[in-house]
Amino acid sequence: MIAKTDKAELLAVLKRQLEAELAVMEHAHQQSREGATHEEARSEGDKDMRSTEVSYLARGQALRVVELVEGLNKLSMLRARKFSEDDPLAMGALVRLEDQDSGEESCFLLAPAGAGARLSACEAGSGKAQAMEVVVLTAGSPLGRALLGQRLGDEVELIVPAKKRSYVIVELA
Repeated sequence: MIAKTDKAELLAVLKRQLEAELAVMEHAHQQSREGATHEEARSEGDKDMRSTEVSYLARGQALRVVELVEGLNKLSMLRARKFSEDDPLAMGALVRLEDQDSGEESCFLLAPAGAGARLSACEAGSGKAQAMEVVVLTAGSPLGRALLGQRLGDEVELIVPAKKRSYVIVELA
């Protein structure tokens, strides 16, 4: 039963994961910038692309740093709130989906950042707590987009390469 899951703690764990990734990326970006200006990165001829490659790497890392900072800012504005059975899914919703083909159930957290992150949560039910995995979805993912605005009991269809997947929203918190 995901209703008893502490969403504030899930969001805090996600925030810590993103902060750790940001620290790593900031360090990597600093190293790349230093490497791009190092004398060994200078071109030794018109075909030598070392300095260009290092500068592309530094630029990509800088963009990832900006993306992480923006994501953390959005995440810090998100408040853990309880969704009722009649509420449409929105950012902050914790949802359990049942795959109509396999019958397997999966839990997802709709968040503005951290797509694909896997969080461990404690699920209460039937008198004892058990661990469950929660995957973070953003509005940028096909499934995240399809879930936004849906309600408990709705069926969500998703077309992935060469296959149509169908899910039912079986629980919402």
